[in-house]
Amino acid sequence: MALKGSLKDFSLMDIFQLLGSGKKTGTLHLTNNAASAEGLACFYEGRVFFASSNWHREPLGQRLVENGQITSEQLEAALGQQKKEGGGSEGRKLGEILIEQAGLSTKALQTFVQNQIHDSLFDLFRWEDGQVEFRVGEVPLDQDIGISVSVENVIMEASRRLESWESIRKKIPSLDTIFAMSFIPASKQMEIHLKPSEWKLLCWVDGETDVNGILGSVHMDDFQACQVLYGMLCAGLIEKADEPVEERLRKLELVGMDDVSLIPPPAMAFQEDDDAHEMRPINPKVRFHMDRQISVEVLDRLIGLVEGL
Repeated sequence: MALKGSLKDFSLMDIFQLLGSGKKTGTLHLTNNAASAEGLACFYEGRVFFASSNWHREPLGQRLVENGQITSEQLEAALGQQKKEGGGSEGRKLGEILIEQAGLSTKALQTFVQNQIHDSLFDLFRWEDGQVEFRVGEVPLDQDIGISVSVENVIMEASRRLESWESIRKKIPSLDTIFAMSFIPASKQMEIHLKPSEWKLLCWVDGETDVNGILGSVHMDDFQACQVLYGMLCAGLIEKADEPVEERLRKLELVGMDDVSLIPPPAMAFQEDDDAHEMRPINPKVRFHMDRQISVEVLDRLIGLVEGL
């Protein structure tokens, strides 16, 4: 099956549906020379088992380490064992070895693999121009972790993210955008209810670091981080730092008030929807609560940030 052309002539979703329905095996290569962008999606019998883009270069093993699922030593040992067994072509998949030797749960592995695929494909589905080529039978076995995602699932998740992304882009048009904590009077003090990952992101909202800088500091992909920032922005917890402090205060009718406390605004609690995988606002009148223990380093930075306002 020869498939080669431009994204101006073919819809990427249509191409995926074609490869999925035809149960094709091979690799779909995408390039955009003007944007110096490239990516690929690997299929086995119509299912996607690996995807990457040069916007998301972090290997799966490194993701597992950074999220505390395994240690760097366990990853190195598993990679060494895989090499001894002949690599992905003859020996066991890396995922199998991590489950056996590092105590990684099958569910955790599946979640991380699927998220990595969805994150990379979301990058590719946002392309408006580029060249595509499907190479039949080209299967990088060293990237086959033993888990795949159906094309139907890929398209459904990509469509959901693209729809959300349109709303996010209206509030966060560029990754160069800089945010700062908002201000409210002491009479309207509310406590904050955020997950540790959200606290970690909030710590970098300092009025100087742009979204790109935040992404590099918290090890989140742009969709996940912007989704959380979007929720905080809509809740009034943060605001764009493109105006002088006096102007931001004036808009909140704080100028001239004797009793002004520069503290975070009314609480924004986020609850993760396991089905939709999105953050949504819940009752703002909640007590401070940590779903899991936050690190001392992050907490100290947060306290210092708030006290310095």
